[in-house]
Amino acid sequence: RATVTAAGGRAPYTWRAVSGPLPPGLHLRPGGSIDGTPRRAGRVAVTLAVADSDGVVAREQVTLTVRR
Repeated sequence: RATVTAAGGRAPYTWRAVSGPLPPGLHLRPGGSIDGTPRRAGRVAVTLAVADSDGVVAREQVTLTVRR
């Protein structure tokens, strides 16, 4: 399990993947936790978006590394 975090803006924050799927078996919860059971190891680039309670949205491309 991993968690993504945001700084600035006004909490609470809502997360979603907007480009590129997460590795098979993993799920991004709206609260920012990434959980599940990955089906294979590897690296995946995905763009995540986070919205604050005022509706301001930020996007960031991240690379997730899954180790089994």
